[in-house]
Amino acid sequence: MADFAIVNDGGALKPTGTKKSLYVNSNWAHVFKAMRDAGMTLSLNGPDGLRALAGLELTVRQIPQPKREGLEEKNAKGYDKKFYTCLKIIALPGEAKKGAKKGAGTSAAPKANAAAPAATATAAVKAATNGNSASSDVLKHIQDILKDSAGSITIADLKKSVFRALKADGKPSNECQSGAQSITGDFLIDQSMEHDLGWEVNGDTLTQS
Repeated sequence: MADFAIVNDGGALKPTGTKKSLYVNSNWAHVFKAMRDAGMTLSLNGPDGLRALAGLELTVRQIPQPKREGLEEKNAKGYDKKFYTCLKIIALPGEAKKGAKKGAGTSAAPKANAAAPAATATAAVKAATNGNSASSDVLKHIQDILKDSAGSITIADLKKSVFRALKADGKPSNECQSGAQSITGDFLIDQSMEHDLGWEVNGDTLTQS
């Protein structure tokens, strides 16, 4: 930030010295590259600057930031520093969402009843597992274990708890081991981001947001 000033009410950056562009290894540079790889063709060099992104809809994922010589890799809480990158462009500004019906009305949606959150979570688990009963059991047990653990548990303890839960279901040992070993930080992040399960991974701990 020593090389740039924020101008236009946050809409653009202005060089304060001889440097004219972001470092190619900066978090923002990685984000922009991921967005371009996902199909974004917008230019941020015009008069609108970052406001050219207004209305952009995309899927993001939190990942560890690149290791950089001379910079601390951990945050104040001891966790790896992370940033959000782009996985998928859903709709560009002014573009209709894929699958949206042209000319669809804008009437308010009916109020959900009290059972809606549970139904949504169940549907997300089914979608996440594509009908695989073993994976579905693992995700259901993770939800139950998180609830019993006040919404936070280490991944190592989660593996053990899922193994025991699968054993209690009468699953064979090899299936219990496979289910427990499938639980990694990346697996949990993928499921949460792709299916809106409300999980966050911080270092070696899973929490329910």
